[in-house]
Order: sequence, then structure tokens, then C-alpha cells
Amino acid sequence: MNKNLSKLLLVIIPLILVMIYTYLYASRRSDIVPQPDIATFEECAAAGYPVMETYPETCRTPAGVTYTRVTTDESPIPITISGTYTCLPKKNTGGPVTLECALGLQTDAGYYALDTSVVLTANYPYLTGGESITVEGALVPIEMVSADRWQIYDAVGIIAVDKIIRK
Repeated sequence: MNKNLSKLLLVIIPLILVMIYTYLYASRRSDIVPQPDIATFEECAAAGYPVMETYPETCRTPAGVTYTRVTTDESPIPITISGTYTCLPKKNTGGPVTLECALGLQTDAGYYALDTSVVLTANYPYLTGGESITVEGALVPIEMVSADRWQIYDAVGIIAVDKIIRK
């Protein structure tokens, strides 16, 4: 091979590699969407970040920062109530039938959705549908819940469960 051609290839090949690397880096950077400035729960939710179904509701950004909805509503009501662990009935049954089942508590006073996120530990009792249980926790009336997920169910409210007792 010619010495001049060899020298030329030693210059051209690294130059081509640098150009390819620069192109790939620049194209990757253009895909990064700047995060909006967020300072409140409302701004977080409006930006489309996930809203957790807690009371009060919280919103989490991709960076892991959480914002809690500031509410002037009444505090959740302490409650101890017994009933049957079962699927919550939907308000509108005219739509398509699905296998979805949001578990809750059926009582003489109506159905209650159960938020068991606080008690989900290794000691949490495994429950099956139809079991008689007593739950202790805080009741959030359905009117105080803004999460659309719960509005489709015929429930009195959501109980943030602190304790579950099998009967």
C-alpha cells in the first residue's frame, strides 16, 4: 500500500468516527425533553405525571419528587367497620364487561373501597373474596376523592386501612 494513502486513511478514519459519534450524541440530546418547572401538586398533575390515589393525593415527577395536594377539606374520618371482602360494583354497567375487580368491603351501609398500601407488609393477611373482615382506618368520603379511578364504582368512600382483622 502506498505510504501517502496509509497516512490519509489514518487521518480520515478517525475523522469519520468523530463525525459519527458527534451525530449520534447530538441526535440523542435532541430527544431529551426539558422538564417543566414544577412547584405544586396542581402543576405536577397538569404536566401529566402520575397522581397516586392517596389522601390527600400526591403527584410524582420522573425525578422522584412528590407534591401533595393542599386541601381544605375535612380530615378523613376514623372508622372501624365489618363486612365482606369482595369486588366493588360499578355505577354504570351498560359498558363492556371486563374481568377487572377493585376489591373492597361490602357492608349494610354500602360498599367501601380499600386502600391497603399502608398495611402491605410481610405480615399482611392474604385475603380471598367472600371473607368476613373488620378494617380499621380513615374514611375519605367519595365526594372528597378527585381520582377518576374511584368515581366509576358505587362506593361510599375509600378507607385508608391501618389494620385488617379476620372474623
